[in-house]
Amino acid sequence: VLSSIWTPNLEYATEKFAKVCDLAAQFGLTVDLEYVPIAAVNNLAGAVKVLREVNRPNAGLMIDMHHFHRALDTPEDLDALPREWFHFAHLCDAQGQIPTDRAEMIRILREERLYAGEGGIDIAAILRHVPVPVLSIELPHLARVKELGTAEHAFRCIEAAKKYVSETLEQPKKCVAIA
Repeated sequence: VLSSIWTPNLEYATEKFAKVCDLAAQFGLTVDLEYVPIAAVNNLAGAVKVLREVNRPNAGLMIDMHHFHRALDTPEDLDALPREWFHFAHLCDAQGQIPTDRAEMIRILREERLYAGEGGIDIAAILRHVPVPVLSIELPHLARVKELGTAEHAFRCIEAAKKYVSETLEQPKKCVAIA
C-alpha cells in the first residue's frame, strides 16, 4: 500500500498511518510512506520521523527518484535506515535543476517526468543505496501520452528503465510499469 501525508496535522496523520499499517497487516501487506516535496511530509527526515514514531513491522519507505532529488536528500542518508523499510522504489527522471516556483514544480511532478537517464537526476547514485529488487515506474508525461498514446508511452517507459538499469547498475533490479 502506497501512502503519503499531505495534512500539516502530523500527530493526526501519524496516528492514522499507524492505523492503516495495523489494518494492512491483517492481509500481509506493507504500507510504504512516500514523501513528496510539496506535501506536509516533504523530505527523508520527515518520513523517517513518522516511521520511527509509528514503529510497525509492515511500515516502509518508498523512494521516488524525482521527490528524493527535489527534497535535496543525499543517497548516503539511506544507508543508516533499516533495510526492512525498503520494498520498492519509483523510477523516473526529470530536469536536474529544481524549480523554485511551486506551480512549476507541481506541473513537472504531475505531467512532465522524463524517461530514466533522460534528465538530470543521478538515479544510479540513489539506487545504489536503495536495497530493493523491484522498481516501479511513475512517469506521468501528458504531452508524450497525447503524442504517442498511453500504450506506446508505457512501452517506452519500461524499455528506457530496463536499458538504464542494465547500463548503470552492477546488481540488476526488476522494473515493473505502473505509470
